[in-house]
Amino acid sequence: MTTLADLRSVASVPQGEGIPRRMSRFTEQVHAVIEDLKAITVSGTSYITAVDANEGLAVNAGSLGTVIYASGGLEVGASGFGVKLNGASLTLGASGLSVTTPAVNYITAVDASEGLEVNAGSLGTIINASGGLEVGASGFGVKLNGASLTLGASGIKVTTPSGLAGYGAFYLTSIASTGIGSAGTYYKAAGTTASVDLSNFTMPANNRLTYTGSPTVRAMIYCTVMEYTPRETGYRLAKNGSSLSETEVRKFAVLSDHLSITLLGAVSLATNDYVELFITNYTDTTAVTVRAIQMFILAHEV
Repeated sequence: MTTLADLRSVASVPQGEGIPRRMSRFTEQVHAVIEDLKAITVSGTSYITAVDANEGLAVNAGSLGTVIYASGGLEVGASGFGVKLNGASLTLGASGLSVTTPAVNYITAVDASEGLEVNAGSLGTIINASGGLEVGASGFGVKLNGASLTLGASGIKVTTPSGLAGYGAFYLTSIASTGIGSAGTYYKAAGTTASVDLSNFTMPANNRLTYTGSPTVRAMIYCTVMEYTPRETGYRLAKNGSSLSETEVRKFAVLSDHLSITLLGAVSLATNDYVELFITNYTDTTAVTVRAIQMFILAHEV
């Protein structure tokens, strides 16, 4: 390696050597020194170790790192190059630029069917037409107009109560006889009826309660009949013109008239579905005469 002593020797003027020769030797020595300087490396300690306003700039020996924090602003570290944006990180590595989000994410989807959705593991927010706002399972509740908002591990959920959706009633205004075309076949009970206190129900025809609400409901039906006919007769509730066998109550022929009969039923009703009382004569085709009919419906949201 060329030293400063070598350069001084060039500057001395030996006897018998001319100036051009000495200048040529000096130039050669300078070039040799420059080449030696290129090979010099600095290791051990770094230069900037910190410029801090809560870890503003930091450059560390061994692994060069830069951190600019406003709770996760810019970070450049030893294992590559990274930029943190609000907790998320951009990393430049061998395979390109990747974005890594932390345990709590931000918006991941906005679509027509589910509205706004934010998911990060178990944390999620869904706003849609059918379920309103949903951000979790349990833990936090706010009631809005009877509905509840619940915040839990998977977000906020809006729960609507299974509340009253409607009710209605009618009664038979006078004694009526129902013609029986075929023994054992059910026919809609005849007679004039009057409605009582209807909500989301109408009585567009005698012996008929029609549901006019929009959500599908579960309706509980209570009906009483006082019969005059001393024969084996049967009674069923009917939905949309079809009798419901599970609601049937039968009276045997040996029983006397003026018998009170009670029917109970539970049916699902969509908009414009309706309920009626049907009657049959199991003995023969003689008309079935009843003195009283009272029907009551109570509907709840499904």
